[in-house]
Amino acid sequence: MNTMHVSDEAPTDVRAAFFGDVDVGTMTDIDLEPLGPRLGGLEGIDGLFDDANNSTSEESSKSTEKLTQVTPCGACTPQPPTTKPKRRRGTRNDSSVKSVDIVKRRKLSIEQLRTEVRDHEATLRRLQQLTGPARSRATFSLWEEIVKRQRDARGRVEVENAKLREMLQVQKTVARSLRKMIRQHSLMAMPERMTPKQPQVNVDAIFQAIRASMATRPFAADDMIQAFGLDQYAGNCNDVKVRLGCLDYYFCREIPFPYEATVLALRKCMNGMRMELGDGVNDAVLQTETVNSPQFSLALDANRVGLAAEIFVVGQRETQVDRMVISLESRVYMSGALLRGRRVCLREQACLVIESASLDGSPSTLVKSGTRCWPGMDDESLQVSQKQFDSLSQGLIHSCRENVETMTQKVENILMDEALKKR
Repeated sequence: MNTMHVSDEAPTDVRAAFFGDVDVGTMTDIDLEPLGPRLGGLEGIDGLFDDANNSTSEESSKSTEKLTQVTPCGACTPQPPTTKPKRRRGTRNDSSVKSVDIVKRRKLSIEQLRTEVRDHEATLRRLQQLTGPARSRATFSLWEEIVKRQRDARGRVEVENAKLREMLQVQKTVARSLRKMIRQHSLMAMPERMTPKQPQVNVDAIFQAIRASMATRPFAADDMIQAFGLDQYAGNCNDVKVRLGCLDYYFCREIPFPYEATVLALRKCMNGMRMELGDGVNDAVLQTETVNSPQFSLALDANRVGLAAEIFVVGQRETQVDRMVISLESRVYMSGALLRGRRVCLREQACLVIESASLDGSPSTLVKSGTRCWPGMDDESLQVSQKQFDSLSQGLIHSCRENVETMTQKVENILMDEALKKR
């Protein structure tokens, strides 16, 4: 914009000519107010060029002062506004940009972790469907016990076989020596040594007496199970109680096989014509569908004193739904040095309950047994004192525990063989 400037050095006539042409009346109508308020609308123009986030009232006032500059002749001339370099729209500070990037990275990492978790859960479900429900620790512990018993039994058999081989070699040597002696010397008849013998036992009479006792004085197996507290057990237990003139022995064993297979294996084991036990032999005398009459010949050890025991048992079997109950009554005839050559009769009542169980979702079988023993009165037997009964009880307890383990191992062997055949 062009400005008019009057030099001080101009001639006086020129000044007079200038002021002579001026219309003083017109000049009185001139509004000499400052130009700032009139140019206030320029502040809005400046706001169009500045960033809305960075504009301040201070910059607006500075731009207004620069626009209201007065020329030396007293007139106000507007000046072009001076503004700062314009920022590009959409720009932000570095700190805000960094915070946005951090939030985005966190969101991406969280989404990635969620995706991995979903993949792992899907893999877990697929593996569970392939492998089926996991067995509980209790079932695995049962298998561990079975394996341990199998291993211990194999170790004992190997040691026993080694001893038997040594004994066989010794016996062969002795046999050769005896044959030489027989060839060299003729045997002379020698009087047979007379040794006191126990009277022969009438087996038929004993079994008839047991059957008559069971018919006249029957007992409920469930009542005996409750008396021993076995109805509260659901796992393995083994306990003995010796009272005045009475011995109670009971146990509970869980077998990790189905009920039907366990019953068949147990019947196959008990119905054998002859079965070797830990300390004796079991001979079957009578077998029917509901009655079993075995006879046991045992060699017991009571306080380091040898005892011979003849046990006659009569058992009655009752089959229920997923349950088998066996009621047993027996006579135990014991003789030895502890009894001074006499024979003692003990009476026993026992029950055996085999029932289906599913403790952890897998098929298994519970075998519960309780036995009560007390001195019996017999015409040919000696009356037992409490001290003698305590000694006899120690031998019976040891025999029961050993024979229970032997029977359990035989049943498990039968079950394992049947399971391997099905594969």
